Amino acid sequence: MGQLTFHIFNLVWDKVFVKNFVNISLPFQLMPENLPQLSQQAIIHYHIYTTRISSQFFDQMRDLDEITNLHFHYFEDLKIGDKPLFDAARAFKSPNYKYFIQKICIRDMYKNFVNKDEGIILLDSNFVIANGGLGRLGEIWKSGTRAVMVNVLRITQATFSDKWHLNFPRVSSNQLYDKSLDYLHPLQYSYFADKSKTTPYPIQLCWRLSSNAIYARSFLPHPLMIPAGDAINKFQSTPDYDLALRLCPDDKIEVCGNSEDILICKFSDKCHGASLNNEIKMTPHTLALFILTSTHNRHRNLVSIGNKFQGSNKKNDWSKVETLAENLIGHAYQYVDKIISIAPKLDARFLMYIKSYIGPIEEYMSPELEPTEFQNLIEETLYDTKNKLS
Repeated sequence: MGQLTFHIFNLVWDKVFVKNFVNISLPFQLMPENLPQLSQQAIIHYHIYTTRISSQFFDQMRDLDEITNLHFHYFEDLKIGDKPLFDAARAFKSPNYKYFIQKICIRDMYKNFVNKDEGIILLDSNFVIANGGLGRLGEIWKSGTRAVMVNVLRITQATFSDKWHLNFPRVSSNQLYDKSLDYLHPLQYSYFADKSKTTPYPIQLCWRLSSNAIYARSFLPHPLMIPAGDAINKFQSTPDYDLALRLCPDDKIEVCGNSEDILICKFSDKCHGASLNNEIKMTPHTLALFILTSTHNRHRNLVSIGNKFQGSNKKNDWSKVETLAENLIGHAYQYVDKIISIAPKLDARFLMYIKSYIGPIEEYMSPELEPTEFQNLIEETLYDTKNKLS
């Protein structure tokens, strides 16, 4: 076997976002047990997709260039058929606009720069990764695991307003969690399943302990590490939905179960994703409708793994929240089975979702419904399915 090689993907453009990447995200990646440690185990190619006008804002890149092979790729050079990338993307509204560009850029990196048997690390420009999270990926790959999935903790950009992170050569997962706890993003709060109203799109479900630790289950954890493979040309929306499942069998996928192993925080303005917040009561039945319309049956393996977000306080009794999670998710899957059993009685559009859910992952639709669409679907089907299930 030759030298292990990783290709890191990052997508960022426009001055404010590039500056946030350079000043907040990148210093964490350069902590000793992140990219420097990984560079001792593997050849690293770091690919940044951006615009030419944005390239002037990438200062302070020398340290990254010293430990990786740094490549800049420009949107202006990419085409979809005979259309420039931005022209092809104009058909999409936010956030699908960015998702489309991301998908095209990931495919471009794979097609033109990645070889068989190489690994890929997918980053967002607003990821903050505690020291040690990236450094352990080399050993995980060598153990035979090919995909690493991570629950992401969403926080506001205000977490870093005083630039505290620049004063520490290392920031452990415990330190990062403790610092972030007072800055949880409204979207993160909307994932708490025991609130009176939650997000209509519960990609993650959370329960808070009295100790301020958080227990999470995620249907769509972020695929931090994946292997190269032609399925990259076929995933449909964002990598979170189906990319790792298309590339790997379940026994080659590891879902991180504790923030002490890998902690990724995703920072954004507190208004980001406001339309996703606090719109429905989370019940097994509403969760079942989300499962059927937005996931595949193999996502059940991912959501079965709990993730423990915790900081310096280690006096955590997880038993109660683990039971609450198992009850909600377990009952939701019971509803899923019941809905599938009455499929012939349901609307043809709903049958399409059921077919996607139970079929092979290669035929999964990755629908990624917008919140309003999902809310409408719940309203249209909830009464009907409840009647048929009674």
